[in-house]
Amino acid sequence: GIRFSTASPSCWATQPPMATISEGLAALILAMRPRKLNAFCSAFSRMVDMGAEPFLVAASVRAVLAQRLVRKVCPSCCESHEITPSELSMLGLPKDEAFTIRRGQGCKNCTNGYRGRMGIFELLTMNEQIRSMIMERATFEQIRDYGLAHTPYTTMRSDGIEKIRQGRTTPEEIARVTLN
Repeated sequence: GIRFSTASPSCWATQPPMATISEGLAALILAMRPRKLNAFCSAFSRMVDMGAEPFLVAASVRAVLAQRLVRKVCPSCCESHEITPSELSMLGLPKDEAFTIRRGQGCKNCTNGYRGRMGIFELLTMNEQIRSMIMERATFEQIRDYGLAHTPYTTMRSDGIEKIRQGRTTPEEIARVTLN
């Protein structure tokens, strides 16, 4: 595995002499990218596990962004449908929260009703309380729970549901990429 102490000098070797810790951490985050982070808040503990001091992580990271790609509904062959109770349940939404969704039927312009991809995103911006939690080595669950309650934290699931409401993707796609 990559350790902060061995990776940071090589990250900085490609930077001007004025390289900062945050640039080194940014390079390490890019190095972590290939691994699937089911709970992206665990990025903080992963950096600490790789040898970064918690105070450096807390001082350097401004936000954590995670993304997954989902297939887009084909605009050439899509039809509107009411979301089903089982789809609402699959997404964790109340059964009385019905809305219209779009679903591709399949045509010469697409593959099985989908054409192209787009990202769904999860974003947690840092604040002083989260910095304190990182320095105290809080678990990713504690950071996530605080973020949900006290920051404009957007989950991949909520971003995906918004894109379903906009008719840009389907419940099956969001469930596929957001369910563990």
